Amino acid sequence: MIKEVGVDYLEIESRALWEFLYFYEEDGNRTVSHVPLGGNISFTNNIENYGGGIRVKQISTTEPISGVRFNTHYTYYHPSSNISSGVTSYEPVGFDKHGDYDLDDAGEKALKKLVAGGMSRVLANAREVPGPGVMYEYVTISESVNQPNENIARELPEKVRYRFQVFDEGMLGIKYGEVDTKDRTGRTLGLDYKSIATREVTIKDHTSRIGNLLAVSSLDKDGNKLSEVQHHYLHDNVKDLMAAHPEVDNLLDANTIFYEPDLAGKFS
Repeated sequence: MIKEVGVDYLEIESRALWEFLYFYEEDGNRTVSHVPLGGNISFTNNIENYGGGIRVKQISTTEPISGVRFNTHYTYYHPSSNISSGVTSYEPVGFDKHGDYDLDDAGEKALKKLVAGGMSRVLANAREVPGPGVMYEYVTISESVNQPNENIARELPEKVRYRFQVFDEGMLGIKYGEVDTKDRTGRTLGLDYKSIATREVTIKDHTSRIGNLLAVSSLDKDGNKLSEVQHHYLHDNVKDLMAAHPEVDNLLDANTIFYEPDLAGKFS
């Protein structure tokens, strides 16, 4: 239930959250309850602000004698829509507390676990994931000219559109092997142990693909394609193979199953 809406926060009362945090534990002969007095969760990202940092929109040069100005324009939209083609590895978020409430350590940990549950994959790969800067898949370059006596630039009839490979969820991840437990006794840090458990942990990192030039297209002034040069890479067919094998349900596994053996076979 929504209790209060503010400029930069939304306060809710959740029965599921209350039941999750409301629990008892035995402390000797007495029962201790962990019950929060209240609370709210705020969205710290202001969705009204556009991200992406500084990017080039236009570069103009003026011929000093004639006064003619040449303009080069850059746009970053997806060709099939008016939506930015920018992609980021993850969206930075924070965990802020608002309102007048008090939680003990157990309640605080439970609340953070509940809120951050959907970000477990990002947190697990945080040290390896590229920083959350925006990378653009499509960059379209057009040119125009201003004569000294013209207020409106004349657009040149041809444009060039570049397509680059950007980050996707199949480029990075951690694969965990089976746990291998062996009987072995010893003592470390003042504690005795009777067995040792080990497993292989592999970091899969295909982020070197980011920035690959996939295609260069020549367009007319209305955006219709006149010609195109495509660049192909060894991993091009991974998504097609994934579609043909429904049992492979994520891109990281698809890279492991289809791309890596192909790579090893060609270059080992």
